Amino acid sequence: MAKPVLVLGGGIAGIQAATDLAEMGIPVYLVEKKPALGGKMAQLDKTFPTNDCSTCILAPKISDCYNHENVTTFTYSELENLRGTAGNFTATIKEKPRYVDVDLCTGCSECIENCPVTVEDKFNEGIDQRKAVYKYQDQAVPNVVTIDPEHCLMLNKGVCGLCAKTCDKGAINYEQTAQTKDLEVASVIFAAGYDAFDGNIVSEYGYLNYENVITSLEYERFLSASGPTGGHVVRPSDGEEAKKIAFLQCAGSRDLRSDTSYCSSVCCMYSIKQSIITKEHLKEADLDLYYMDIRAYGKGFERYYNMAQDTDGINFKRSRIAEIDKDKDTDQIEIKSVTQKGDINTDKYDLVILSVGLKPNEEVSQMMKKLKIRVNKFGFAAVDEINPLKTSRDGVYACGVITGPKDIPESVIQASGSAISAAQDAYQRQQNEQNENKETEEQKDEFKFVDNERDKIGVFVCDCGTNIAGVVDVPEVVERAKDLPFVEHSEEVRYLCSSDGQDLIGQRIKEKDLNRIVVASCTPRTHEPLFQKAVARAGLNPYLMIMTNIRDQDSWVHRDEEKKATEKAYDLVSAAAAKAKKAHSLNREKLEKIDNAFVIGGGVAGMTSALELADLGFKTYLIEKESVLGGNANNLLLTNDGQPVKNFLEKIKDRVNNHPNLELYKNYNIEEIEGYVGNYKFNLQSNQNDSQEELEGGVIIVATGANELKTDEYLAEESERVISQLDLEEMMKDNKLGDNIDKISMIQCVGSREEGREYCSRVCCTQAVNNAIFIKERFPDIDIKVFYREMRTYGFYEDKYRKARQLGVNFIRYEVENKPVVTREDNKLAISYNEPITDKEIKEETDLLVLAKAITPAESNKELSMALKVPLNEDEFFLEAHVKLRPVDFATDGVFLTGLAHGPKNLNESIAQSKAAASRAASVLAKDYLLTEAMVSTVDENLCSACGACEDVCAFKAIEVNHDKGVAEVNTVLCKGCGNCAAVCRSHAIELQGFTNEQLLDEMTALFSDRKSNIKQMGGIDNG
Repeated sequence: MAKPVLVLGGGIAGIQAATDLAEMGIPVYLVEKKPALGGKMAQLDKTFPTNDCSTCILAPKISDCYNHENVTTFTYSELENLRGTAGNFTATIKEKPRYVDVDLCTGCSECIENCPVTVEDKFNEGIDQRKAVYKYQDQAVPNVVTIDPEHCLMLNKGVCGLCAKTCDKGAINYEQTAQTKDLEVASVIFAAGYDAFDGNIVSEYGYLNYENVITSLEYERFLSASGPTGGHVVRPSDGEEAKKIAFLQCAGSRDLRSDTSYCSSVCCMYSIKQSIITKEHLKEADLDLYYMDIRAYGKGFERYYNMAQDTDGINFKRSRIAEIDKDKDTDQIEIKSVTQKGDINTDKYDLVILSVGLKPNEEVSQMMKKLKIRVNKFGFAAVDEINPLKTSRDGVYACGVITGPKDIPESVIQASGSAISAAQDAYQRQQNEQNENKETEEQKDEFKFVDNERDKIGVFVCDCGTNIAGVVDVPEVVERAKDLPFVEHSEEVRYLCSSDGQDLIGQRIKEKDLNRIVVASCTPRTHEPLFQKAVARAGLNPYLMIMTNIRDQDSWVHRDEEKKATEKAYDLVSAAAAKAKKAHSLNREKLEKIDNAFVIGGGVAGMTSALELADLGFKTYLIEKESVLGGNANNLLLTNDGQPVKNFLEKIKDRVNNHPNLELYKNYNIEEIEGYVGNYKFNLQSNQNDSQEELEGGVIIVATGANELKTDEYLAEESERVISQLDLEEMMKDNKLGDNIDKISMIQCVGSREEGREYCSRVCCTQAVNNAIFIKERFPDIDIKVFYREMRTYGFYEDKYRKARQLGVNFIRYEVENKPVVTREDNKLAISYNEPITDKEIKEETDLLVLAKAITPAESNKELSMALKVPLNEDEFFLEAHVKLRPVDFATDGVFLTGLAHGPKNLNESIAQSKAAASRAASVLAKDYLLTEAMVSTVDENLCSACGACEDVCAFKAIEVNHDKGVAEVNTVLCKGCGNCAAVCRSHAIELQGFTNEQLLDEMTALFSDRKSNIKQMGGIDNG
């Protein structure tokens, strides 16, 4: 049995790390200091750039982690001490008393209703109040209450006791005391999240003096349907609807006065998100964003920023705040701001949002110091560019915001990356026998056979706070559903995806002997597996559960038509119930697999992934089409923290060349890829001779890198004095700067953030700043000017930007409509530009022009995407399964993604993502076997004419005509249940399990019956 791993922090990073380790078969202790899992993400309304409901995408992750058989969760608990060394730690955990027996508490909340004491609700950022006995949030996992010892009358004064009298389960226990436990673990992952800056960190913004000045995290709770205002944007001072709102960026970040000189990385984007969501709530609202630089550097961020700019009523104001005051007559907040040209503007607002940054939790920082884990000057865990997840103490890793400010995808990536490092401490390759006695939902005989029983349907309609119920009359839908044929039970549930919501489904299945389930909630894309597992835990085959989407397909698209939306919701439930009548039990088949891995690409990303898997004991094939390893990193001089890249590359190349579990194929092209997860075949062709190789493996990691843009802009193809930043690094390596160069001009965003390439290349600003510093420190008399649109030195790179300015580097902003103009006169370069402060046109000579050229996708991406059956995005980088929560997975099972193939990123981000891709791949390889899909196509051989139409439309090559038998045959492993083959089959020989012809006809009958529904009488729903 592998030794356990301790994960500290139950936010998204901790949940991801714990789940990945558990999927590898490694026991995990997950420790969270708050009473419930979820962290800061649980407080958010929506997430950018997709506007997904934060709770909706987080809840399934929490449930999977909490219910995983390899995860033991300690909530309301803290790490007290850590003794020992890597592989043999003893962690002392302190469980604080809840004064509630978690095994007896059902989360019914009756004790809460009777509690006479009210206190500030910290989950809602103090906007409203909770009771002294409380549930941390509506969807708390675990779903139990906690008694606040500071405010409970019984604990402090020996009076009251109403909660104990109310609880008929006897769950209240005032005698509970703190308990300590010693846990033997192999390694530790710190994923303890962050705190938001207090609104008063910039005291002149008036946070403590003016009610209508609030923080961005408080505003998230205003926007949230589950928040204290039910999603209504109102002024705290009087509850009136806010019509004019200001967002003030960098509230505390990039500010030497508060010792927070770093950029908090996410503030620009969450303010843009909040402005877009606010416009959905208040269509007539006028919103102003005050900012210095918009740092939309992530994947999809630039398009999201452009969308906000194109939205009427959202205005971006590049300026600094000079003064904030309050109009005593109107309660409006008056803001005086200074533009870049020195003009002073005055505006009044109903509500002012301070975009507060991210800081480390002080208690966690002190704990790390106590445990001899080095922290940086800001209190974050100290890591470096080459080892971005490893702390100063062996066997202790860090991920998420604890290593520095970052967005959710980067936190998830770091979490998975930390998991594989921890797994190497905990897991021996040959110890797979630990999985032999697992009790899983995959065992077919666990499910009750009900196919021969009378249909007894249970309907569960989620109100999702006001997300659905704000538009749809859910009680009416529930009541009318009771009269549908074979419906035995119909019920409204608040937050059906929560842990208690899932438990409720199981209870009702057993209480009422239900054998078919209809769930009406949000999208099956994210939630169907969650509800299938809930049904399976109750002993019912998971494929007897039918989902219908009354959020995305109803309440979200018909916000202003409540009656019609309610009627549509009923019709969708009616159709789902009709389909459920013909649902049958389906089973997944076991699939043997090959425990080898393929990594495509021999740059830093590919080498890192290959080594991580090889270190874990898996045989790995690393395939590189070029004759040398290293990729783009071969052109770099220093890492962002000043370490020589050459030294790092030599070490990692040496490990690749000599690792016993790694086979290297340099100078090879991939001729053909066949197979599926667990059973892939590669045919390789040597570029040097006619030799071929045929290899087999179970998983694939795509690490094919990217290119530097080829352009003729700014005389790039005409003058030797016009070079790229990578060319400049080569010159710096060879010490070719000096006597002949007095002036250097750098132009940023060459080919990036423009039509046809609407993305930020992410690394260019930091690279330009680092190169400018390198030159200035050695040649202080060289004049350097950097022409930029937005300076995107996010995170700790902000200090580099400040240092460059202090060294005398001049930064000059330009607009895309008014780019600098480069000309050549008498073999000399001249650059003309508009000086933004004086608004004067300036022309001057320059000795060297350095272009920050866009990072462009590899030319091979299209061909490889077709071979692997994985998608590209609009920019032709590979498209991940989910931008927030599955940033290294593809929708195609067994294929993973890392590095520049995913999108622009710097060296440490590529390394972290490559570890994450290896972690996700290892979670497949570590299993004893895989399972096929259950909802696959089947062929009736008596009806099949072997016409081949099905074969032509199958994107997954899962169906082929057997010409000897004269019938089409389905490979159930490859089949993804898309239904294309069934749609084109003229002889109706093909049916998709779970979507049979009978089921579809019953659905259509329910939707288009002779019944003249209210919706038809009302003329249908206006989709315009």
